[in-house]
Amino acid sequence: MDWLQSHKVAIGVTLAVSLGTVAVTYLYKRGRKQWKNVGTVSQLFIYPIKSTRGVGVKEMMCTRKGSHFIDQNVYDRSFMVIQSDGNMQTARAEPKLVLIATKVEDGILTLNAPGMPVLNVEIPINSKQAITCRVWGEETLGVDCGDDVSQWLSDFLKKEYRLVYHPQTHLRGITGRDPKYSKLNAKKGKIIYHDGSPSNILSEASLEDLNSQLESKLTVRSFRPNILVKDCAPFEEDNWTYIKIGDTELDYARNCFRCVLTTVDVDKGTKHPKMEPLTTLKKYRLCNPEDRPTYGSSPLFGISLNIIKEGKLKVGDVVYARQ
Repeated sequence: MDWLQSHKVAIGVTLAVSLGTVAVTYLYKRGRKQWKNVGTVSQLFIYPIKSTRGVGVKEMMCTRKGSHFIDQNVYDRSFMVIQSDGNMQTARAEPKLVLIATKVEDGILTLNAPGMPVLNVEIPINSKQAITCRVWGEETLGVDCGDDVSQWLSDFLKKEYRLVYHPQTHLRGITGRDPKYSKLNAKKGKIIYHDGSPSNILSEASLEDLNSQLESKLTVRSFRPNILVKDCAPFEEDNWTYIKIGDTELDYARNCFRCVLTTVDVDKGTKHPKMEPLTTLKKYRLCNPEDRPTYGSSPLFGISLNIIKEGKLKVGDVVYARQ
């Protein structure tokens, strides 16, 4: 084969490889864009104070800092109860926190709990007098909400506590991302007082599957999702890599691994004597052996989400997913 013929062959091979690569890339991207209808939003929740009762809403804004009331300047987990040393306090150690109901309206946070007077707290939105507090040992900031609410919390919980409001500065990065998907989305969110990600989703079918194995049935309140979905199969949400709801696009951050907080009776503020539903979940919802470094021995139930595109969600929105 002479030089000219060899050169033509080389060019032909290179061109074929290039065209093949372009074709594969096109088909891959085209395939990724095929959204599949996987369910419908049945309920939406925002939790103004970390570990207290959630507020059901018909619509909400979904942002990289967390879910947001449509008509109020308050995000999901905008408030947090802290101990005297600045560390967070949750219902894991103070189960009665789940009995505190909240409402947000016109710059006022209203607290209500069994046996307690209703308390209105002015939200210190414009205050810059932030103190250092900690979420799982990680430092962040909080604006103290005053002595009146501190006394209210201390009277109800029988221990000295204070309430702080996040000034939306000194945001924390998303933590605990599943290493298998660490390269999916470079636009990592910035969270407030969340444990690790700005949003999470659960299906009604998964909850029904669990309840079929429990003596005492649980409601969705025990699992504190932001988004509840109907019309899908049990645990189908585990396979949703990218999710589109309304104007919002989200992606999988990790499976939601469950802790002792799920054992708190949301109507009584006490822990289940047999550690349910954790005991049952551990029988069939543990991670694969190769994922133990991420999840340990915690059972998985629902998925945590990162926000790719901010937007509005409404009850009744169709949920789309793709790989």
